[in-house]
Amino acid sequence: MTKKPNRHGATTVEIAIILPLFFTILIGAYDATRVNMLRHTAQAAAYEGARRGIVPGAKISEIEADCQFVARSCGAKNINIQVNPRTINNQTPEIEVTVEIPLRQNTLIASPFFGNTRLVGKTKFTRDAIQ
Repeated sequence: MTKKPNRHGATTVEIAIILPLFFTILIGAYDATRVNMLRHTAQAAAYEGARRGIVPGAKISEIEADCQFVARSCGAKNINIQVNPRTINNQTPEIEVTVEIPLRQNTLIASPFFGNTRLVGKTKFTRDAIQ
């Protein structure tokens, strides 16, 4: 009868090698999903803000509040909102809303690799002048 070799230490070494790799892939997948979600959120926030802006009597503060509401629904921080033009009246022909979400403050591991990258959502709506 032959005796089986003792392999108890081999299992520990294999787990020590595989677990860090497994968790790196897991966290990377989470971060990639988060970046994609933030990209879609920036676009959705710009769209909702522009929708609010084409309504007669809309104010810049209402547009920015709608953009903030949508962007914060996914936990985005340090959102930059730009509305063009800065004054809206009944003769304003178009409204453009840009929402920027910085990766550095909103992801786990993507920020060191992408620096000051911002995810940008931009929407432009035109409207008929109201007499």
